[in-house]
This record gives sequence, C-alpha cells and structure tokens, in this order.
Amino acid sequence: MGETATGFLVLQARADSDIKVIQIETDSPDVTVEAVPADGSPTGKGFRVKQRVDKEGDQSTVARFVLTKKGRPVSASVVISYRGEVQTPRNNPSK
Repeated sequence: MGETATGFLVLQARADSDIKVIQIETDSPDVTVEAVPADGSPTGKGFRVKQRVDKEGDQSTVARFVLTKKGRPVSASVVISYRGEVQTPRNNPSK
C-alpha cells in the first residue's frame, strides 16, 4: 500500500502492418501509460504502465489503446490488476 507498481507491455502486430497508437485511455486516475522504447520492437509499440497501489484487496482497471489500422480506428484493451496488502511492522526484539 502506498507504493507505485510499474510494468511494461509491448503491442505486437505483423511486421508489415501499419498500426499506430493514437490515444490511450484508462478507467482510473491512478494509472498512467506512456510510450517507451522496447528492445527489439518498433518505435511506438512499447509502453510503461504505472499503477498507484492505494486500496486493499484485488483491484483492476482497464487501459484502452485506440489504434489506426489501415487508416481506420480500432481499439484494444488491457486489464491492469493488483492485490493491495497492508504491511504490518515487524517486531524488533532489540528494542
């Protein structure tokens, strides 16, 4: 709890496809998605996802990628989830 989790994802498509991400939407203000370079992937296909962990239990939200494919908009969704656990202080026998 109170931390920010970070993950990475790569959108994959055939090498000859002309797919471009034009917009990213999320259901939660606690989630950010930003384009980053990804080893071995074309530019604009790698993304860093950050999720602020501030609720207990299983949580999930959706990130929607709006893409252009052959000049037409399409979308792809990714479910982002975490399990928030409260950290309890450990007993310190030296005190």
